[in-house]
Amino acid sequence: MGGWTTVPSGGYYVEIWDGAGKRVPRVIGGYHSGGDPGFWTPKGRNTQHVNSVALGPDQRIYLHILDYGAIRVYDRTKNGLDGCLYSAAHNHALGGSLPRCLAANRMGALYLCTSTKQILKLVDTGKELRTAYCSEPEPRMILPTGLSVSGDLIWVAANGPGDPFWDSGNGEEVLLFWDNGEEIQLVEQYGKAGTGRDKLEFMNPSATAQSGNHLELWVAEDGMANPEGPSGNARVRRFKITSSESEEAVFNLK
Repeated sequence: MGGWTTVPSGGYYVEIWDGAGKRVPRVIGGYHSGGDPGFWTPKGRNTQHVNSVALGPDQRIYLHILDYGAIRVYDRTKNGLDGCLYSAAHNHALGGSLPRCLAANRMGALYLCTSTKQILKLVDTGKELRTAYCSEPEPRMILPTGLSVSGDLIWVAANGPGDPFWDSGNGEEVLLFWDNGEEIQLVEQYGKAGTGRDKLEFMNPSATAQSGNHLELWVAEDGMANPEGPSGNARVRRFKITSSESEEAVFNLK
């Protein structure tokens, strides 16, 4: 966003910060209770309890509204409630138990970590948000969060803990999915519980960010305490993405 950062305030709107670390005197969203009963519905404009945001094409920004089980689409160049374009209700009202449950690409595809531990795809037509399809219930991710989308590749952090605790098949890992245009397919699960600096070991992974060329992946881990194990790693690491296998085909160009 031109060097700016958009951050949920923890309340009724989204804050904007410039590249120098100063707040811009403008907000996205807000709260107003009078004059329009639609403010109280999933189709309204209120942005009470925004817990996740994602940037889309044509200056659009998506706001996940925890209280209403809704996603609002705003013009991020306008102030307050003036930027509301349209809204959509969804059946997964909590959107997972953690923030950072939204991610979008620049082609109008929006992805949501759901309360059913899946990834839901919505398509932004420029006039409305339409539900497309959802990933399979397996693998059963524990507290999926921190989505990162680039093109048709989706990374997500399974914050964990596993069930039973430290079962790396359920939590404390990062997962790669592929949206093939008809379904969201699991490509691979990476990592297990641990503190190794040079290994695929994670404690409380909470966010992912892939490079545009898909050759690097950043993973953040929070430092929150775990009731049945050590505290999280509280670190950010960068991983290099390479192929384990490759194929070649020879053909003649005329």
